[in-house]
Amino acid sequence: MQLVNKNPSAVELHKFGWAMLAGFGLIGGLLWYVGPEPNSIAWVGAKQQKIALGLWVLGAVLLVISFGPRGLARPVYVCWMSTAMLLGSIMTVALLSFIFVVLLPFFSLIRLGDPLHIKLAPEGESYWEEHVHHDNTLERMSHPY
Repeated sequence: MQLVNKNPSAVELHKFGWAMLAGFGLIGGLLWYVGPEPNSIAWVGAKQQKIALGLWVLGAVLLVISFGPRGLARPVYVCWMSTAMLLGSIMTVALLSFIFVVLLPFFSLIRLGDPLHIKLAPEGESYWEEHVHHDNTLERMSHPY
């Protein structure tokens, strides 16, 4: 299991700040764009626009904190990354459980029909299948399969 770096360098903290600004800025931009006036950038004071503005401010504050003193930025970084690691481990288990419980049995049921003709026929001693010859006509060429 990957552990959180509890003593990040200044470069890591700066990258964290820029990533937070980009992430919260993008989410805020999407909220603003699909707000009460879709495809409009006008301020109408809607709830989504206020949330978008709050996300932009949060991203900017985290960027400023990441460029500030390391004593202030380090706890924010460690807390954020610890939460992200916890969520990542939970979502990994949830997604893999979904795949193995829902998707694999579904495709296994489809596979029961032996589409590749792997099973040996009861009367046969070989897997050999005779080739079916097709005429080389223009009509046949228009339907290659």
